[in-house]
Amino acid sequence: MTRKNMICDLYVLVKAMDPSGDWDWLNKLSNRLVHLADRKSLPKAVPILAGDALTKSLQWLQDVESDPSLSDLKRAIHFRAGLMIAFLISRPVRRRTLLVLTTDQHLRKNAEGFEVHLSPEDTKDKKARWFPLPKVLVQPMEAYLDIHRPILLGPKTSNALWISQYGDPITPDGLSRELPKVAQRMLGVELRTHKFRHIAATSVAETDPEHVNIIRDILGHATLDMSQKHYNRATGTFSL
Repeated sequence: MTRKNMICDLYVLVKAMDPSGDWDWLNKLSNRLVHLADRKSLPKAVPILAGDALTKSLQWLQDVESDPSLSDLKRAIHFRAGLMIAFLISRPVRRRTLLVLTTDQHLRKNAEGFEVHLSPEDTKDKKARWFPLPKVLVQPMEAYLDIHRPILLGPKTSNALWISQYGDPITPDGLSRELPKVAQRMLGVELRTHKFRHIAATSVAETDPEHVNIIRDILGHATLDMSQKHYNRATGTFSL
């Protein structure tokens, strides 16, 4: 039993034994311990907001495209890594959902750009969803599909959206090894896929507190759906 639980139980016990006694000090101590325990249980905040992270990832993509020292394969590897991070920042899906995406089923081109369609088996809560790709990512996605993804594939074939440097679909283990390193280089902080949802929640809380209620949707669901416009406003992607 923790000290917090012991103090809480003690307060309940003495209050029942002596209802008229002055146990306010014990109640305050109990509440204080509960508060401290809740704070310690929270994940450490990621020191970057979604808008800043998106700006850095877009700059990374531009730098990769213009770097004459990179071979075609190296450029494709770096571009794909940067695009994945930009995608996760603007559409913070879970790792499983990210890696299940395909070019012929999930990613669909339309007059406005791209839409991502998810079937029930693609999401944790087994609900079908769809969402538009932010306008700012339309051109990078086109460049990836037309130029960089074919280079990564080489002679191999696959309908997976995200392709590794070996021409195969990126695996969960491969993503877990690569993503933190690339995020450190690009954003200055190591990140795994679940941290992008924390960044999204923090960004809404700090920049659009009026719609803080959508944080539950961001953390609990694979996509933002009805909360999309509020998240876009909070992260700066709405007007881009």
